[in-house]
Amino acid sequence: MVISLFVVLVIALVVSLALTPIACALARRYQLVDRPSTELKLHETMVPLGGGVAVFLATLLAVTVVALLPGSAGASLQASAADLASLALASLIIVAVGLIDDRHSLRGRQKLAGQLIAISVFIITGLSIREIEIFGLNIDLGLLAVPFTVFWLLGAINAVNLLDGADGFATTIGIVISAALATMAAWQGQLAASIVAIALTGALVGFLVFNFPPARIYLGDAGSMLIGLVIGVLAIRSSLKGPATVALAAPLAVLTIPILDSAGAVARRWFTGRSLYIGDRGHLHHTLQRRGLSPRALLVGISLLCAVTAIGALASVAMKNELCAVASAATVVGALIISKVFGFSELVLVTQRALGFGTSLVASMRNDRGIREETVRLQGSRNWDELWSALTDFAITHDLSLVRLDLNVAWLHEGYHAVRHRNEDEEATDRWLVHLPLLANGRLLGRLEMAGHISNGVAHPLLALVAELLESLQPCLDRLAEELPSGEKTNLDEIEVEREPQLPEGVAS
Repeated sequence: MVISLFVVLVIALVVSLALTPIACALARRYQLVDRPSTELKLHETMVPLGGGVAVFLATLLAVTVVALLPGSAGASLQASAADLASLALASLIIVAVGLIDDRHSLRGRQKLAGQLIAISVFIITGLSIREIEIFGLNIDLGLLAVPFTVFWLLGAINAVNLLDGADGFATTIGIVISAALATMAAWQGQLAASIVAIALTGALVGFLVFNFPPARIYLGDAGSMLIGLVIGVLAIRSSLKGPATVALAAPLAVLTIPILDSAGAVARRWFTGRSLYIGDRGHLHHTLQRRGLSPRALLVGISLLCAVTAIGALASVAMKNELCAVASAATVVGALIISKVFGFSELVLVTQRALGFGTSLVASMRNDRGIREETVRLQGSRNWDELWSALTDFAITHDLSLVRLDLNVAWLHEGYHAVRHRNEDEEATDRWLVHLPLLANGRLLGRLEMAGHISNGVAHPLLALVAELLESLQPCLDRLAEELPSGEKTNLDEIEVEREPQLPEGVAS
């Protein structure tokens, strides 16, 4: 078996090395390129996309060649022909969706629809997680089997897709995870799954030669979603303890890094009211870069983190002790959060929101009109607190029921979220509410929400004062949004802010 896996690895590697330059040339010819952007992109020149096609074809060809060879490996693949055909079809669909997105920038819901079409191939052909086992406890999912399977695969696809933001990053993670899944599947007697996993590993290693910093070609969404789809399916196949029973601890441990990064992204966006499809620079690779890691050191660092969780997962399978998987995952997640490298701000945000929700429930029962205020710095070090102080002073003076400030200044690696809210006013009908974009130097920084009760039957005088307040704060926003030389900091204490506008005479606050 070891020889068969080695043959698959070599074939996939060689084919990937041969196909990637062709994919690169075709991508340039048909303008399938990733253009520089000062908002979110880290590269400064156009880089070809479509690397996912080379990875897909290399993996497919390697598996096909071995399936045609005599021996146990070929027999195992032939016996799993139906499952492999569904994986190939779903992979083809996800690559096609990714290519369309790379070329035409699909909307989030359109890309999600394409992902669901790919996943439906597995559901139709009978792949579903009907029962999960964790710490010896078997949980029958029943009617939730299909939704859970869809959720698992969607999560895997988008987790890797979100990680694809630095040269070689998603490729390196894919190599470590697929190699771990290949080993796990082999130990579990799932030879076909092991062959597919090692073929993907070889294809990614070959691609990394061209994707290594500075990258000459990118995976694109076609490649990153392909990796997510395949490892999502392989995680199920390599952990089967019965026809549809999955031992969940090991695959969860293997996927710790993608899961953590995507969970952080969802938390940042969901709990700040942003769209889930709006990007930012709060991902793991961004935070590691802000710590001073070079592009190559970044790959070494992420390889070590993934290796820790992979070793823990393999140890749990070998020793039949799920605590090994849990301990390795907890060690990596805990180290990242405690060191504030990644996840600390997101944890604060989630904790604040949970406490706020609990407080609001108690306040509603007690008819308490108390004020709740939360602030969290998601990224960066600029002094947004002074801006927030000016807004809260205005809110106190004019008895506003809500002020929410959300800043996503991606090109400066800055993120800030703050809210001041009166408990009983969440669903009040006698109040005004405005959503205002915040701009500086021609760029969108974020948004501001304000709400208050209608006073004396009118609201427009106070709304006029809100406009005056924003005008007085505009110099602060412009200064804070300046792209300063490295090491220089900006502070609102140095900026003169006009005195807060007052209500016209005769209008109550």
